[in-house]
Amino acid sequence: DSTGDWSSDVCSSDLILSARLVTATGDLLTVSPTSHPDLLYAIKGAGQHFGLITSLTLRASPLSSLNSSDGTIWKATAPFPAARIGEVIGAFAPLAAFPEARATGAMIITKSPHGDGSTIVLASLIFFGSSEDANAHFASIKALGPFVWGEKRVSYAHVNDDFDPFCVTGDRKSVV
Repeated sequence: DSTGDWSSDVCSSDLILSARLVTATGDLLTVSPTSHPDLLYAIKGAGQHFGLITSLTLRASPLSSLNSSDGTIWKATAPFPAARIGEVIGAFAPLAAFPEARATGAMIITKSPHGDGSTIVLASLIFFGSSEDANAHFASIKALGPFVWGEKRVSYAHVNDDFDPFCVTGDRKSVV
């Protein structure tokens, strides 16, 4: 958006202002709107195919864009048995049909982090506003009765920490 504030309809790649990368021939390039603009456009869509990116410059947003007085955001993780995927999709569908700009969510199908081999559906929910508004917005998902309703307020820097149990220490995060 033109105000510089965060919005759930902005992709992270849209925030890239410039990048430094090493090409396959070993050249170190700085790409920006004025230097290699076609390459900047390309890495925003498929960055891993054009070279090794060594640094990025991103557009930042003020903490006020989080819509909370303490600079935190509301986050909930709600795991369900894989057999309930239809119900979870049914609860997400109306939210997707009438999106709330302050809310975002993802449904992830993965193995349980408990090592029992079971497959789960993990609803990962984020809301930029009060806990009361967040709970009202995601009430249909909570009403399904997940294994646990892991609700908390976190700083933006820690929004993805809940995925750590699915990752190998020292490795990149990956969702199966």
